[in-house]
Amino acid sequence: MTEQTALVSAGSRVCVVQVTAHPEEIQHVRHQANERLREWGRPKRVRQIVAQGISELLTNVHKHVGHGAPCTLTLAERPEGVAVLVHDSSPRMAVPAEVAWDAETGRGLILLSAMVAELSSEPTPTGKVVSFLVSHDPAEDDAWGAEPA
Repeated sequence: MTEQTALVSAGSRVCVVQVTAHPEEIQHVRHQANERLREWGRPKRVRQIVAQGISELLTNVHKHVGHGAPCTLTLAERPEGVAVLVHDSSPRMAVPAEVAWDAETGRGLILLSAMVAELSSEPTPTGKVVSFLVSHDPAEDDAWGAEPA
């Protein structure tokens, strides 16, 4: 796993991480993203939603593209919030699907879409990019409570 962080413009940063879709690595990537967003001053609510979204998208790469499949995770500060993008080699679009009420799997993108401001899947020349945006919302951030000391 390699990471690159750049200051794109005043107050705007991007972090790009090359990842392999191994279940063991997903937890490490979540932790790295949480630390990066903490360094960027993002509140607990944003960090936790980003972590949940990263788990969902990287698990989908593992499940649908293949164990150990390479992908690229990008965290990007935007004026409206934090964007997360996962690029992989599969042309199959990620679409929230309706599942039976008693299904044990298949709800991840539906749940993620309820937590984020935007969720999309777009084709790329080498596969697809699945992205989501966690918006800044000071009222909601305050409701999640203060950071532990």
